[in-house]
Amino acid sequence: MVNIHAPEDMVGQSATIYVDGKAVITTKDRTQMMSLIPKRNAIKVEMAGMKPFEQTVKIDGNGSSQVLDVTLARQ
Repeated sequence: MVNIHAPEDMVGQSATIYVDGKAVITTKDRTQMMSLIPKRNAIKVEMAGMKPFEQTVKIDGNGSSQVLDVTLARQ
């Protein structure tokens, strides 16, 4: 799951989530469920007017879930 935190005045703005360089979701929702294959995944979140967030996460093959909290800051 990806939780996106942004300033209150950004509510309603779309964010795009990339996995390994490929855009997979563009949404106005601030919580997104995603299924990723077990490996290291490069996650990037972009929103207009905000600095991009990037982090690599390792997904284990044990079926457990992970939460990635993303806090976006203004450019």
